[in-house]
This record gives sequence, structure tokens and C-alpha cells, in this order.
Amino acid sequence: MKKLKVATAFSGGFGSIEFALKYNNIPHEIVFACEYAEPQRKSYLLNHGMPTVEFCKDIKDLDGTKYKGMIDLYHLSPPCQSYSLAGNRCGALDDRGGAYV
Repeated sequence: MKKLKVATAFSGGFGSIEFALKYNNIPHEIVFACEYAEPQRKSYLLNHGMPTVEFCKDIKDLDGTKYKGMIDLYHLSPPCQSYSLAGNRCGALDDRGGAYV
């Protein structure tokens, strides 16, 4: 089976789609990940064996054109701080929550 080329934005510290692929024995390679918060970036890298991928800090700085034709699966989710019970629940009105809109 060909390795699935994966990229994620708002990757978080866990990297849920990466773990889902791993636990379902789906061969994959992480092309890039993007996470703003430093503790979550460190956690992500530890969770995924310190992959040699490009790690973008701010989604606003990500130039997706250089990845054209290199990605099979692109996964992103809204920043949880804007939507979770742990945050202020301002949704898209929060600067972080509107970053993906």
C-alpha cells in the first residue's frame, strides 16, 4: 500500500488524525503540521517520534502552494480554545476561532 501523504493545521499536541492512521495500520507520512502554541508543538513532535516534517507555527504564514501535488489528506480543525468549555466559548468572534474561516 502506498503511503498516504498527510498535512494538518491546528494540529494540537495530540495529532488525532495521525494517531487514527497509525492505530488503523494505514501507512502514512506527515508532510507538514501547523500549531501555534509551543507546548502543543513540543507534545506533537514527541507523540509522533520527532518526525522530520516542516512544522509551521502560524497558519497565516503557511504557503500552501509549495505543497501542490504533495498531499493526499489535509486535516484541520478549529482552535479548541475558542470553542471548548475550557475557553471563553466566543467561537469565530475570538481571533483564534476565526483563523480558519
